[in-house]
Amino acid sequence: RTKSVSIRSLLSRPALRNVIVAFSLSPPIFAKRFDEKAPPVQARLKAIKALGEAGWLLGLRFDPLLYAQDWRNQYDALFESIDRLGINDQIHSVSTGPLRFPKKMHKRIADLYPESELFAAPLEQRDGVTAYPDAIEREMKTFAEERLERQLGKHRLFHCQSEGGTLS
Repeated sequence: RTKSVSIRSLLSRPALRNVIVAFSLSPPIFAKRFDEKAPPVQARLKAIKALGEAGWLLGLRFDPLLYAQDWRNQYDALFESIDRLGINDQIHSVSTGPLRFPKKMHKRIADLYPESELFAAPLEQRDGVTAYPDAIEREMKTFAEERLERQLGKHRLFHCQSEGGTLS
């Protein structure tokens, strides 16, 4: 699982059928805010396209799904950008998951970065985990999975979720 665009070594060899190169992705507006040291989303999409065209199996990881006022349009545009790459047959798996932190980790991060937009969204404590309210999680999960299912088929989708303080 990576955000790296350093793919030269992979492209210099034949694709291995037992290797899945998985990329973490968020809409560009979120990546710019929260993935400051990672390559921009457009660069990651370019790397994904090159690897797909070279025959590598790909994983797409939308975990965590991030909430903001315009989240639906932001994710829809990202999914459309992926569709336009023309490598959907090389996509092995896609996972989505909600934003969640163990309670103690959330407190430490919030104390270190109190002004972070990440914590401006509605969050709640439940079962030792800090996460979006259930209604927001369900809405985001449903939207992302229905949209990705239309694009890629249900058999490629996996969902990560928090239950009872553990991740499943």
